[in-house]
Amino acid sequence: MRKTIILLIALTTLCSLAFPILNGNFDLGEAFWTKYYTGSGSVAFYPDPFSYVRILALNGTSGIWQQETGFTSGEWKATFTITNISTGLNALVTIGWTDISGDFAGFYQEINSNGTYTVNCNNSNYRYVTVQCDASWIVSAIVEVDTITTQQVGGDSNPPTYGVGVPPGIQAVYRTYANTAAQVTWSPATDNSTPSNQIKYNVYCAETAGAVFTTPFKTVTFVGALTGLVDGFDPTKAYYFGVRAEDQATNEETNTVVLSASPQTDVPNPVWNLYE
Repeated sequence: MRKTIILLIALTTLCSLAFPILNGNFDLGEAFWTKYYTGSGSVAFYPDPFSYVRILALNGTSGIWQQETGFTSGEWKATFTITNISTGLNALVTIGWTDISGDFAGFYQEINSNGTYTVNCNNSNYRYVTVQCDASWIVSAIVEVDTITTQQVGGDSNPPTYGVGVPPGIQAVYRTYANTAAQVTWSPATDNSTPSNQIKYNVYCAETAGAVFTTPFKTVTFVGALTGLVDGFDPTKAYYFGVRAEDQATNEETNTVVLSASPQTDVPNPVWNLYE
């Protein structure tokens, strides 16, 4: 049995959450996360545009956690994207689910390399998504986490939808930055389990209308936003764009709206306001 050194204390502000974890991409820095460290350790959040957290353990234990209360039965999972990890001899990096005392029980994985890892849990007492580093005074453990997401396993199968009178998918697109980029806007979707600020919007780009959703040459994802800048285009070519909403259970809706954007002359650099 694996157990943390630091006991976790539930925050009353998190106890009211009814959704999967929030700010799992760290765009908002440490919002919704609790950090802890002992010895000479540290925890540093780097919000947008970097969007990751760096955890260092030295002569102690360091980590982050967030209580998740959206899943009430069955099985759920946490997925961790690790972009940088370094551990000395006998140092540990552990990811998974703990209870309020900090006990990982069997719901954890010890890791020592970069990659994407998934840890499942089926015990409602283990609601704290945790990344932890342990190291003695003569070695260190460092881990950088890019994203953490949670979702029900075999639960939600309903994709996001658009409200009555709300046109689906992409609504506008035009070229900008000397025609090498495109500003794309889309309608807001809603979902039965994913909060609006965690819905993903997948922007698909192709050189023909029929290829947008079948064989796009570029796909860019924006989380919770209603407009986004996509770059990397040939300034002499026309392109076609579509947008589909996806929830945290990876259910994607299937609207077929496609708009084109041709190269423009005298293209300004835009200032956009988000709409909801």
